[in-house]
Amino acid sequence: MAGMGLLGSVVLLLVAALACERSLGKHLPSLRFWLQALSPLSGLLGIAAVASGLYCTIKMVAYLSFIRYAPVVYIGSLAAGVASFLLGLRFGYTMLLMWFGRHLSPRQRQLIERAHAQLCESESTLGAAGLVFGSFCALLNIVK
Repeated sequence: MAGMGLLGSVVLLLVAALACERSLGKHLPSLRFWLQALSPLSGLLGIAAVASGLYCTIKMVAYLSFIRYAPVVYIGSLAAGVASFLLGLRFGYTMLLMWFGRHLSPRQRQLIERAHAQLCESESTLGAAGLVFGSFCALLNIVK
């Protein structure tokens, strides 16, 4: 039983790379071009990351007893799911708001705005975590 599938891992790696665009572009200038080219798709990638992260997180919580057999795999997969969900919310926020925003009260909208602002502040940290856990899950899927 693996946590996040290969497609979910790739989506996580893409949104994590978008989150780390400044630091990655500083060290790898040629990568900045590709990340900027990917930027218009960030909303769709964010929605995919939210769905993948939510699915992975729910699946890992449902298989809590799996932690006894492979704790590193379990914790890494759970962390990948959470990172994917949070990065997905960061990048898919505008699209989600466009779809579901009319159903929110002003108080709910204000709460969501604050949460999104916090996600934007911790974007590079979440991106680094997403790169680590996305790579971990991708390797698990390739090696198995």
